Amino acid sequence: FFIVSSILLLLNRELNLFITDTYSSNYTLGIQLAIISLLASLNNVGTSHLRMQKAGLKFSFLQVSTSLINYGVFFCYLLLVERTFQAFLIGSLVSLSVQLLIIYGRFIKIHQFVLKMRPSKQVIKQALLFGFPFVPTFLLDFLFSSSDRFFLRYFGNLEEMGIYSLALRISYAFTILQSGFHLYWVPYSMERFHRNEQDKRFYAETFSLLNFLILAVITAAVIGKPLLKGLIDEQFYPAIAFFPFLLFVPY
Repeated sequence: FFIVSSILLLLNRELNLFITDTYSSNYTLGIQLAIISLLASLNNVGTSHLRMQKAGLKFSFLQVSTSLINYGVFFCYLLLVERTFQAFLIGSLVSLSVQLLIIYGRFIKIHQFVLKMRPSKQVIKQALLFGFPFVPTFLLDFLFSSSDRFFLRYFGNLEEMGIYSLALRISYAFTILQSGFHLYWVPYSMERFHRNEQDKRFYAETFSLLNFLILAVITAAVIGKPLLKGLIDEQFYPAIAFFPFLLFVPY
């Protein structure tokens, strides 16, 4: 959090230029993004705790409720205050704050949670050594998954950005099955592996079946492209032509 916050504040003028097209020295945007990163980190700890407990209903309730709050605040800000990038930030700040209160106020008792988390210096050292290699990995993943929008931002226009964003949203809708499977699979597979470390056939068969299902969904999406014309405005029809290519993102 401190590293990310420092980078955001050091590159404050460039950040304002990239997002708002104004070369401003105002630190409001950087501070808001830093707070969002802190809230997201704390929420990630809580939701991971729920996932490892396989508390599916609680996890789903959190995701649905915070998404509704996020979009509700976002549209209210657009309609009642101003139509600026601030709407995204305010929506994220409010929804993440509410999610944090629900997690540590209702689902996880904060005093019990803190009392259980008293790792020794040795454990902290091991955790840092284990986690450090993931930092460049996730940074590269962010670069690869976001580079398309960076290029469009610099070399394209808002119309092209809108068409591409819509195609990206359509492709994301088809990854819901994959995301849902992944959320349940991590704790389940770890538990099964600890019970029987020699049973490797189960994992191979599971991933073969998953690959088949994903391929079937992608095929159905490509064949059913004409049906999407009834759901979007005519000016965004070009998005239908290339959204299937976005389904082959290596997850």
